[in-house]
Amino acid sequence: MTGLAGLSLNWLDPYSIFGRIMYVLAWPAAIWSNNLLAADSSSADLVQMDYFPAAFPVLLASAGMLGLVAVMSAWKGRLYCNTVCPVGTLLGLLSRISLFRLGFDPASCKKCGKCVKSCKAQCLNLKEYKIDSSRCVACYDCVRSCSEGGIRYRWFTRARQLIPAQKKKAPPAPAPSSSAAVPSIAGSSRRQFLEATAAGLATAALSGCRGDAARKLDPTQCVLPPGAGSLERFLDICTGCQMCVANCPTHVLQPSYLQLGLKGFMKPRMDFATKYCLYDCHRCAEVCPTGAIRRMPVTAERDTEGITKDTTRIAVARFYVCRCLVAREDMDCGACTEHCPTKALYTVPYIGRDGQEHRLPRLDPSLCIGCGACEHACPVTAERPEERERRNSCDLCEEKCEFGRRREMPPRALVVRAVNPQQKAVKKFEDKAVDPVGDADFPF
Repeated sequence: MTGLAGLSLNWLDPYSIFGRIMYVLAWPAAIWSNNLLAADSSSADLVQMDYFPAAFPVLLASAGMLGLVAVMSAWKGRLYCNTVCPVGTLLGLLSRISLFRLGFDPASCKKCGKCVKSCKAQCLNLKEYKIDSSRCVACYDCVRSCSEGGIRYRWFTRARQLIPAQKKKAPPAPAPSSSAAVPSIAGSSRRQFLEATAAGLATAALSGCRGDAARKLDPTQCVLPPGAGSLERFLDICTGCQMCVANCPTHVLQPSYLQLGLKGFMKPRMDFATKYCLYDCHRCAEVCPTGAIRRMPVTAERDTEGITKDTTRIAVARFYVCRCLVAREDMDCGACTEHCPTKALYTVPYIGRDGQEHRLPRLDPSLCIGCGACEHACPVTAERPEERERRNSCDLCEEKCEFGRRREMPPRALVVRAVNPQQKAVKKFEDKAVDPVGDADFPF
């Protein structure tokens, strides 16, 4: 139900904020401290740890939220929790109908003000003997500070009877003025103002982010983890807590900033420039607290009807022959075929321009699950100047070339493009699929 708030919940949810702060800020600091100690020869029990840093916008957003919470806490105690946090707002609504609550005892209260000074929630009104129960968290600091017993914990009906009725004063008549009437907000409390502002921001975020989930997104930048289903479903349920990102063994899951649109800010996506998704791993689903990444069996047996992790197609690779080193440079490569776990990539004989026989990769899209191992392993990284000159006259691709209507050629010979929603792929049982070989085992 709260997932419909979209961007506002993604920014303000305390669980997600804590997860982002720990992953983006605290974890790098811990790894840096460990590596600093491990560099010392006397620390024999410590080993160097690798860390894949998050993008600068993600780092800036996490540091900004930590600073906001720290400033508001130092200034007014629980101001963030009581006025901004959606969890605090929901608990505040429920606490208004609580059976037991704190209340003033006017007969014992001396109005010394000790309770007001000790209250971190700023919910005590000593002048009118009122306690804002929607902001009170029952910490009992006020009860502990009062030596006269002026505040007690009671059944709510009795607490109301102890407070004398207050006579309402008639508001003064407005002064005559020839100018147009100006609306006044003097009667609105700070909490009401912040609630209205938060509701407006949530409505704006919801209306502005619903349409960018299925269109205007680069399919090469919005590959979701297996089990996410569709992009729309994933963005509605995920809160960007970074649990899956922190537990991913290859760190292929990285926080996004604009790749998934505004609604997907700080939510995970596959970054194949960093690594690839392991064939027999589904750790992200095991730690996901919201069910945005659904759990499923890791491997499929013969004649399995249900979808499994190793048959979930999250993306499909596309092979650009004109970018491959075999066809372009008459070199022997095969890095993509060595890394493909499902054997969707294989090699066929190819006679190069040098007259020698080479092995050219071929792609079977029906077997591809979009793990990104081929794109990560491809050694092609940049476009050369001579390729721009022959772009219009290139005849290596069997399919219709897209480069005439694209500003740049693809960075690699294999580019993985997301599918929405995720599908079930064919599994080749006669050849047992294995994890891709390690980067150190291949010359590239």
